[in-house]
Amino acid sequence: MSKYNKGEWSEFYAFLNTMCSGKLDIADDHLNLIPDAGYEVIKLYKADTENPHIDIEYDISTIDQGYVVVKDSIGEYRVSKEDVANGRTQLLNAIKNGSGTFSVPELDELIDDLKLKSIKSPSSSKSDLKIQIYDQRTGLSPQLEFSIKSLMGSQPTLLNASEPTSVYYSPSKPVTSEIVGGIQNLNSRNKLMERAAYLESKDIQLQFKYMNDTFSRNLQMTDFLMPKILSDLYYCSLFVRGKKIKDVVESYVHKTGEDIELIEHKVKEMLVSIALGMVPNKKWSGLDSATGGYIIVKENGSIICYHIYDRNRLKDYLYSHTAFDTPSTSRYEAGIFHDVNGEKLFKLTMQIRFC
Repeated sequence: MSKYNKGEWSEFYAFLNTMCSGKLDIADDHLNLIPDAGYEVIKLYKADTENPHIDIEYDISTIDQGYVVVKDSIGEYRVSKEDVANGRTQLLNAIKNGSGTFSVPELDELIDDLKLKSIKSPSSSKSDLKIQIYDQRTGLSPQLEFSIKSLMGSQPTLLNASEPTSVYYSPSKPVTSEIVGGIQNLNSRNKLMERAAYLESKDIQLQFKYMNDTFSRNLQMTDFLMPKILSDLYYCSLFVRGKKIKDVVESYVHKTGEDIELIEHKVKEMLVSIALGMVPNKKWSGLDSATGGYIIVKENGSIICYHIYDRNRLKDYLYSHTAFDTPSTSRYEAGIFHDVNGEKLFKLTMQIRFC
């Protein structure tokens, strides 16, 4: 009886819901459904954990006949639509009422019938679900991979905090031991903002020095200056209430005099790249891993999609509904000066969360 968190259960819920409905609904940049703009689903695929190079296939062309055809490396099976629909309802209720990690024993038999050993997708991949759709615009039926995010429970992250998302800043003038001690004495809930403000009160400006080589290179795939732009934006976010990326960009361009359309465009490109393919600790080719787009599980359990064709809508959604976040300072030793190759550098660790 495995336990999963709300986000992981939500991925499985999206899988069951799509299997039952046989469609992917499209949303505008505010998560509102666009009528008659969805895609017909033909088949779904989940990774076979015992045979990593083989997908388990779920043919839903027979759903109106009351069953789904499941094919794995061993054989072919039928699972009733009623069982899938009941499982979807039970899971939605469990997600709404659950907390932390929890099991849903009522689903054990259905998970077995679907030939799944685990409902989790590999953490190394941006893709959570592969779907074959029928595209009326082209007449083609491509297999596309989608990333899934859930708005049920705590707000999900777009960019997870990790050592590769840490940034080092150099002070504009030498930092004395008195100043180092002064910032370490600031320990309120808003200590990062207070520490940055304390440094500025001492006429010390923090300037981007460097970040993880792999993450820096990946960001440069979207724009050569993006490592510095993102680092400057994150520092700026310490002084912006709510830290919404759209608000941070406006504050940043107000202070720097940069062209707001230019910065907005660069940031949107970065956000959609992170959403669909880029991760900080793995060299990125510039190609989307989630080749189909983004599936979002809304608070009420409805499912909407941003197809890759609707990339501009996805960009606008991400730009308006994400914010910089402050992960644990103790875990990453952030918010303090570090001695790096004879220099004192101030460290911050970035995270981006949906809001």
